[in-house]
Amino acid sequence: MVIDGASQAKFIKAKRQQSAKVEQSTRQDIEMAVRRKRRKTAKRKTVKRRGLSAAVQRVLKRKAKNSRFTYGQLARVFRRGQGAYLSSGSRRGVSMQQWAYGRVNSFMRGGHSQDNDIKRKKRKTTTRRRRK
Repeated sequence: MVIDGASQAKFIKAKRQQSAKVEQSTRQDIEMAVRRKRRKTAKRKTVKRRGLSAAVQRVLKRKAKNSRFTYGQLARVFRRGQGAYLSSGSRRGVSMQQWAYGRVNSFMRGGHSQDNDIKRKKRKTTTRRRRK
């Protein structure tokens, strides 16, 4: 097939316009993705985390007093239990609080390997005065 010079020029011009449109659309897609990411990170920074309820704090402090773990360690494990409940799902009939307490109890007995990074941090040793 023989193509004359005019039709060849039209073909080349059409290909250039097509590649310019593709390049422009990919550039716009990248810019939109960057804007979305900035929006998400800005929203994430403004979210304020709520504290644990008084009942949960009381239970975790009692557990910490009767174990070798600190309240802070147990509170972090409790939070992770809440996050695991929301992210990966749970069994039917189990509430978020039950799921988190189960994770704390498993952590205290040494059965939950996901929280070993918390376990490695040593508890501060305090010296107690002897009564005379």
